[in-house]
Amino acid sequence: MTDYDTLLDDEMKAFIEAVKSATPHLPENPDSNDHREAYLEMCRYFAAPVPEGMTIKDAEIAGRPTQHYHPASTANDCLIIYFHGGGFVLGDLESHWSICADLSHESQLELVAVDYRRAPEHRHPVQHHDCLDVTRALISRNPDRPVILAGDSAGAWLAAMVSHSLRAETHAIIGQLLIYPTFSGDTDTGSYITHAHAPMLSREDVIRYGHLLFGEDAKEEEIKGPLRETDFSSLPASVIFSAECDPLHDDGPAYCDRLVSAGNQAVCFSQKGMVHGYLRGRHQVASIASAFGDISSAARHLSRQEWPY
Repeated sequence: MTDYDTLLDDEMKAFIEAVKSATPHLPENPDSNDHREAYLEMCRYFAAPVPEGMTIKDAEIAGRPTQHYHPASTANDCLIIYFHGGGFVLGDLESHWSICADLSHESQLELVAVDYRRAPEHRHPVQHHDCLDVTRALISRNPDRPVILAGDSAGAWLAAMVSHSLRAETHAIIGQLLIYPTFSGDTDTGSYITHAHAPMLSREDVIRYGHLLFGEDAKEEEIKGPLRETDFSSLPASVIFSAECDPLHDDGPAYCDRLVSAGNQAVCFSQKGMVHGYLRGRHQVASIASAFGDISSAARHLSRQEWPY
């Protein structure tokens, strides 16, 4: 059994306990909305103040709600399009607004966060189509503006799938920023087994979210995801961050290997002592603050089309 007492430092352990304390108890036989409300309440607890000088505006694009983050100053005209995590079931613009605001502020890049429809009310490929439609609409407004597709967890899955879908259609997408991603890896191997009972996400959770997205009776060929693609050519430069103590850990390196083998620029950082969902603790845990700095730095490098890795 994996020894998390050794792998996690005291600040990370305190963060995990804070997440538990900030998450309301669920009623008996909770439904998806009960889980969403509990998740949102936890997210509110960790939200930080709006960075100085930042403006946040709501807008509808391609029929979907979005939030636009304009930092006090911008390094260049590159746009980050961000897709939130939450297992395709949880999360929305409110749950991730503080993360998006800090990423926009620290990277000095404008950011648009996308609110896609969620499972199980809306099964795959609705989420993909929502993100694809918004991305297309934003690119069509200014085809010459460079774009980075970014996301955490399920949002990283969506970012990668949008990149795959649009690679022959536009050259505007210059980068992917993928944080503790799920890529539809094999849940019977690797980190899915060694970290099956990780403190912030379990293998059982991953399987349950998959059933909610694709349906419990979905056939193997109906399960989609970046690692199930067959052609990895002509994809944008990609920086991937995989948390060590996460059943999803191995999806990041596996996807990175496919990208590099196909001739793309890609790097995956395996973050020691990190847990799934760690972005929330960037103001409480020194190691997470450092990791968030690395993520923001990667966004800046991608926006300048630099490759220091």
